[in-house]
Formats: sequence, structure tokens, C-alpha cells
Amino acid sequence: MFTPPQRHSWLWAVLPLGTDTVAVPDDPDLARAVSEAGLGVAEDLAPVVLMTLRNGRMPRRAAVEEWLHGAEVVAVSVGGGRTEIRDRVSRPRRALERAATPFLAAMSWLTGRRIAEMLRGHGFAVSRLPVSDRSRGPVTVGSSLWKHHVIPLGVIVVGRMRRRPTVLEAVTSAAADDIGGALAVRRVRTVETGKVLLDVADDAGRRYVLRVAGANAAGFLWTSLGSVRSINALSRSPVLKDRLVQPIAHGAVGPVQYALEPWTAGAHPRRMTPALWEQCLEFLVELHRLQPGGKGPGRLVTDIQLLETYADEAGKRTLNKLRDQLCDRLADLTLGWGHGDFWQENLLTDGERLVAVLDWDTATPASLPMLDLMDLIALSRRRDRGLTPGPRLAGVLLPLIRAGEDTRIRAYCDATGVPPDRRTLEALALGYWIDRTARDLRDTPDRRVRPTWIAQNVRAPLSQLASWR
Repeated sequence: MFTPPQRHSWLWAVLPLGTDTVAVPDDPDLARAVSEAGLGVAEDLAPVVLMTLRNGRMPRRAAVEEWLHGAEVVAVSVGGGRTEIRDRVSRPRRALERAATPFLAAMSWLTGRRIAEMLRGHGFAVSRLPVSDRSRGPVTVGSSLWKHHVIPLGVIVVGRMRRRPTVLEAVTSAAADDIGGALAVRRVRTVETGKVLLDVADDAGRRYVLRVAGANAAGFLWTSLGSVRSINALSRSPVLKDRLVQPIAHGAVGPVQYALEPWTAGAHPRRMTPALWEQCLEFLVELHRLQPGGKGPGRLVTDIQLLETYADEAGKRTLNKLRDQLCDRLADLTLGWGHGDFWQENLLTDGERLVAVLDWDTATPASLPMLDLMDLIALSRRRDRGLTPGPRLAGVLLPLIRAGEDTRIRAYCDATGVPPDRRTLEALALGYWIDRTARDLRDTPDRRVRPTWIAQNVRAPLSQLASWR
């Protein structure tokens, strides 16, 4: 089973700067994460050893000790959530897991303590980093867990023979040099794509966000930086410019890239009020018509080819039919800038005022119109926020379009010139599903090996669309 990338982003908090080879005993996923970061993976002993203990259980003492000889740094990740993502969990099992959380956390902590004692017995100076759940949501590392009322579900035990700055410490130091001062780390967490976010503050108490990315996650960071830079250069409208968070500095340290941004005060909206809908619509309209990028279905044909890889024979025939019909229906639509992940978690508000739009990792200057609005509509209700692209299409978007006269869609069409007829809007909804599903398959590798996810987002929609006209 593929392990989600954020599970292994803790390595930047323990990996000494300048490391070129790492030993990774019995963990192919962690070894792959290390290799993708450009580091060598040793088949036997190495100065740095990284280990992950499944389910927080103490291994045989000899299994750990055999890797200690000649090692300068040993980091053992204990517990911290499930080792794989599951698409469906029954309510009784979910309740049982919640009830067992304190017990499992205590077991991980005790196992970490025993490993710490073992390392001290071999002459290592030992520190421990508490971590929250690494299986699905963001990971939080460090003592600030307690400040945020998060139960530490696991612990990373680090043994060092000599003190060397870690990659995250070196990045923080480089960012501090960029602003000509010092930075103190308040909190560390990671997100699904594998980026690490540091909440830092300078000597005057000014707060910043330091984004760090290695391996494949570095591409998301550079996309975000490039998109913000391009939109800022193209736009003169305060509707856009005032809601972009401009990076202060960026660079590279060892195997990772980083960007430093000012802290933006605000909160993610708990619900979408009429005033927020109006401001979001205004933002999306200005964004899409910022730089017209030609006409047509965009990358839809390429995305359909990717979906064909995961479709059965009947599904492939449906995709061929959809390709022809969508290319015809969308041929006259103008492409333009799209955010790519426009929903409440990427919005900051102050009351009913939209303050900032965050995370431009998936932005593109050649998006079909209305896809960002469909993101916001499909995920605006709390009960729908866990929906993946296939259920969003079948459960939210197509029923809404077929019911007709949605004021948000009508306002967007009036402002952008998109034809408001059902034929065009249904084609855009299908384009949305194809775009978001293909993007998830490209950018989030665990989706490719999850049969239930493939069934929900590729095969089930194709079965439902077999008779679509």
C-alpha cells in the first residue's frame, strides 16, 4: 500500500544538512522519498539512519542495534497514525479508533522512551519530537502540539553523536538572512503534497510563513511562486493584487526549496455568506479574464487519455464519446487563469471580507472557465467537503445545473460571456470532473493504487455517463 507523502516529510526536521547518503531499513516508501529528494539510499550502514516503526510497536532490540554501528544520526519515527490511506471506514470502526487513540498514543510514547534509552546506552545524545496524525491530515511536529490542544499520536526519537544543523534549521537560518534578522519557529506542519509549513517570527514579533519543499513537492512550490508573480505582473486590479500574498524571499538549501511569506491575518470561512459569494465571484471573473489564452477544451484531451488508463473497456468507449462531444461543446470558450483549488481552506477572511487567496500550487493560465467556481460550489457545504471529484459531479454539480437558474452560475456567465445554456454548463461540469480527477492521478500518486478511489472517481462516473447526450 502506498504511503501518503506527508508521512515522510518529517525527515527534513532530523536530516543533517550536507547528508548525501541515508540508510533506510525495511521501508520502501521512506526509501523512495529519500531517493526522490536526490539522496543516496545505502544498502547497509551509513552515517544517517532513518527508521519507521509500524503501528508504534517496539522491534527486536537487535534489529535496531545492528544499524547503530558507525552511525552519527539515528531517527526513529514511532506511531503517528495509520500507515496507509483507506477510502472507506465503517462508523463502528471509526468510533473504535477514536476510543483507542489515547491508548495507542501512550503505547507509541512508551516505545519511543525505550528506543531513547537504547540510543543513550550507545552514546547518543537523544531528543524527542512529538507528532500528530500522519495518515491523512496535516502533520504537526514539536512541543507546540500541546499549545494547540493536539494529542501527540507518535514521536520521532533522534539520537546524535554530534550536533549538526538539520535541513529545516538551515532553511530557517537562510530565510532569516534574507530579512536581515533572526527567526524563531513557532510551529511546524506538513500538508498532503509533502510541503512543510513553518510558522516563524522575528525579534520584533512579526510573523511569517516559511514554505519548504523537497523532492516532487518542490514543483508545487515553484508553480505557486511563479503563478503569484505572473498574476501580480499582469494585473492592475486591487480585486486580485490586494488578495495575493507576495513572497519576501525564496531560494534553495541542500535538497529543498523554500519561500518566505508575510503572515496574513484572517480565518478560513466556516460558511459562505452572500457577501463572500459576491467577492469570490468578482475575484474569479477578474482572474479568468486576466490573460486570455486561446479557445477550446484546453488539456481535456490529454486528461481523457490519462483516465483511459484506469477505465474498463466500456469506460474507454464512453471516454471516446465524451471527448468528441466535449471538444465540440467547449470549442468556443476562452481559456484563462484558474486557481485550481478554490475552496474555503484556501481563502482567508476577516468577517465577511475576503482578505487573501492562498496556495497557488495548481494554478494554470490555460484553464477552462468556471472550474474554480465549481470547486467552491461543490465544497461549500460542510457535509460535502470530503467529496472527491466523481461524487462532486454526480451528487452536486449535475443536479444543480439540471435544476437550472443557480444565481452564482448565472452571475459568472453574465460577467464572462460563457453561454448559460444547459448544454454548455453540463459540458463544463464534465470538464471539471475530468480535469480534477486527472490532476489528482498525476499529482498525488497514492490515488493510483487505491481501487476504491479509482472506482468512485473514474469507473462509477463513466458508468453513469454511458448514455449521456
